[in-house]
Amino acid sequence: MTEVADSRGNERLEQALTLVKGLPPLSPMVRHLLAAASAPDDSTSLTEIAGMIERDPVTAGKVLALANSAFYARSAPILSIRQAVSRLGLNAIRNLVLSVSFSGHWNRIPTPAAWSTSRFNTHSIATAILAETIASALAPEKMELAFLAGLFHDLGRLIVAVLLRDEEETFRRLQQSEHVGLEWAESALLGFSHAELSAAIVASWKLPAPIEMAVRFHESPLDDPDRALSPGVPLCDIVHVADCYTDQQGLSISGSKAPEERTGRALEELGLGIDDADILPQFQDQLEVLMSIL
Repeated sequence: MTEVADSRGNERLEQALTLVKGLPPLSPMVRHLLAAASAPDDSTSLTEIAGMIERDPVTAGKVLALANSAFYARSAPILSIRQAVSRLGLNAIRNLVLSVSFSGHWNRIPTPAAWSTSRFNTHSIATAILAETIASALAPEKMELAFLAGLFHDLGRLIVAVLLRDEEETFRRLQQSEHVGLEWAESALLGFSHAELSAAIVASWKLPAPIEMAVRFHESPLDDPDRALSPGVPLCDIVHVADCYTDQQGLSISGSKAPEERTGRALEELGLGIDDADILPQFQDQLEVLMSIL
C-alpha cells in the first residue's frame, strides 16, 4: 500500500478512512466484479454474472437498454439478460454494472451544498471510459485496469468533501484549486492529497497494485516510482490524460473547464498522441450511450 500522509495529516487521514469504513456496503454483485479484477485468470463466468443481474431489476433493465442501443444493436432485438450479456461481453457488462452501482452508491452519502455528486459521477465515468478507450489503442492488455483506475481516481475527493461538509471555507479553497495545484493545496490544508486517499481506498478493496499506483499518481504520473518498470504506456499516464481531457471538456467535478494547454501539455509530455487516432470519437459515442442509460 502506498504511504498516504506524514504526521501532519494523521488525524485528518484517520477521520477520512473512518468515513470510508462507514460507507454503505457494496452489493454482492459489485464485490464479485471487483474481486474478479484481482483474479489471476479469467475465471468470471458470463452465466454467473447474468444470474446476478437477473436478480436486480434496475440493473437488468439498464443492461437490456445498453444491448439494444445503437452502439451495440445489430438486427434482432435482445429480450433476455443472457442474450444481452452474450452480446455485450464481460468488459462492457462490468463497466455498466460498476457505473450504475457506484453512481447510486455515492448519491447516498451526505456532502457539502457546494458539492455535486452528479458531476462527480459523470467525471469519474467519463475518465474511466476514455482511459479504457486510450488503452484499447495503445495498451490493450491494460483496458480493464484503465477503466477501474479511471473510475476510482478521484474517489478521495468525494471523501474529502464529506470530511469538510461543515468547513465551507476550507472546502471552497480546495475547489478553487481544482485545475492548478490541487494536491499541493490539499496537502497544505489537510496533510494528505485526494490521490493518496484514493489509493488507500483502492488498496483497502484489494484491487490490483497497478490500479492503486495509477490512482495515486494520476495527477503527477512522472512521480510514479514504478513508471519505468511498466511495459508500454504506463497506466498512470493513461489515467492522467483521460482526467485532463474530461476536465477540458467541462466534465470536471466543479463543472468548470480546465485550460486547454493542460491537456495539450499532458499529451505532448507523455507522447500519447490520442488526437491522431479514432480515440476521441469512440469515447464520445460510448459516453453518450452510457450516460443516457444511467
